[in-house]
Amino acid sequence: MHIILPVKKEVRRSSQTKLDLILILDNVQYARNVAEIFQLAESFRIREIVISGTNPAIPPFGKDLQKASLGSEKVVKWEKTENLPATIKRYRARGYQLLTYSFAEKAKPVGDLVLKNNKVILLVGNETNGLSRELLSLAQQQFYVPTAHRNGFLNLNLSVAIILSNLFVSAK
Repeated sequence: MHIILPVKKEVRRSSQTKLDLILILDNVQYARNVAEIFQLAESFRIREIVISGTNPAIPPFGKDLQKASLGSEKVVKWEKTENLPATIKRYRARGYQLLTYSFAEKAKPVGDLVLKNNKVILLVGNETNGLSRELLSLAQQQFYVPTAHRNGFLNLNLSVAIILSNLFVSAK
């Protein structure tokens, strides 16, 4: 017996987004996560990716990572920075609010996120150690992706996808 589910005839896609988003990857160590986040950045029309720290994967990607990124590193604007606090302050001076993905005590569930405006910096850190206290102290909001699993963690690229989706729904 096969069950046939109805398919929506219209797929909603917007060529214009109301969200102006900069995505910062600080010390993200797994090259595949970086490549897949580039693909997400293209899908969500992220303005720019900023790469910081000792990240081993920066474009141009090798053959295996090109499969994961689907070639997005060729179309998504990106830069590498050696001074992340200064880069963040530069964007903050232009009216961007800094949101961090964190499991710190102050962090709230991503569903509780409230945007002050549509100019957003999303800062995500190392898969194991997260973000430094210095970087967390710069954030206007800290949030996490709630789970029902005992360890409470999702793969970083999956978490970023959930966060981006929430941000786009929150944008007015």
